[in-house]
Order: sequence, then structure tokens, then C-alpha cells
Amino acid sequence: MEMRRRHPLPMLLLFLLIWQGGSAVADELVVVVNGGVNAERLSGRDLLELFSLRKGQWPDGQPVRVLALDKDHNLHQRFCRDLLKLASYRLEWFWSRHLYAGFGGAPQRFDSVEALRTALAVTPGAIGYLQQEDLNDQVKALVVE
Repeated sequence: MEMRRRHPLPMLLLFLLIWQGGSAVADELVVVVNGGVNAERLSGRDLLELFSLRKGQWPDGQPVRVLALDKDHNLHQRFCRDLLKLASYRLEWFWSRHLYAGFGGAPQRFDSVEALRTALAVTPGAIGYLQQEDLNDQVKALVVE
């Protein structure tokens, strides 16, 4: 009778997926707005239009204020790649084009997550991004569809 060899690789992969599952929630990126923004969800397209400065108002007419981390910050790089689905230099290009065309200023940038979270909490109409673990009751997470 022939015995089948069991390969440990599938079991190892399953173990790693389960083990990483607990920390994945804490590392999850979320789109965050000021508590006064009257929105609960955004499409991926709306998110890109807001962050590329093509859309400047919330549905209720309130001006959008885009807040972001510095371009070299790891969380900014992840946000561009995972949620906007574009390279961070492309987002920088949108912002530079908006600024130099005279349509308004570039988004306000921050060098720390704490400073970004504080600014999101106090800036009317603000939108930004944080990790799930960095949320507090002063900001509101949106669902991105």
C-alpha cells in the first residue's frame, strides 16, 4: 500500500493567515472625517476625487479640507497604494497641478499621526486617514465601498 506524503506548506500557510488575522484589524487603514461631516460612506471613485482635489464640497455644501501625512510617511504610502490605488507621486502630481493652476492650496501635511488626528478632529469638513487603532471619539470613520 502506498502512503501519501503530507506537505506541511498548506498547514503552515493556514496557520500564518490565522495568526496574522489578529493584528490585521489594528493595522487596517480607515478613511476618517471630522465629526461634523454628514457622510457615512464613500465610493472608491469619490475618495479619489476628494483626495485628488477634483471634488471640493461635501454633499451638504460644506468645503472639503484634505489633510494628509508627509509624503514619505509609511502610512501615507500605504493609503495611496491600498485605498486610492495609485502611486504616491501621482497624488503629489494632482496636488501640485491644483496649486500651480491657481485653484487653491495643497492639502495640509503633518509629520505625525497624532498631529493628523488632532487636526481632523478640529477642522470642519476635514478628511484624512488613520489606522483603526488610532481612532478616537473625536473623529468618524467612513466606509469605503
